[in-house]
Amino acid sequence: MYVLGYPDIGGDTVTVTEGIISGFETRFNTNYIVTSAKISHGNSGGLALLESGCSIGITTFAKTSEIESLGYIIDLTH
Repeated sequence: MYVLGYPDIGGDTVTVTEGIISGFETRFNTNYIVTSAKISHGNSGGLALLESGCSIGITTFAKTSEIESLGYIIDLTH
């Protein structure tokens, strides 16, 4: 799967970050797709796509620790 975003507000270049879907979570009555793709300030709010080109969600936030870094995507089917 891929995450699209901009490196800075008003940037000219779309960035593409690759990752895998590693799970699903429900928090605060919202369904999230958990991914290994790095979610940052530049691509949060961006579109998440499958390899087929189908959109699956909107990137929201990242949870990082010394062991792992997970990105969260709001599931469009929610």
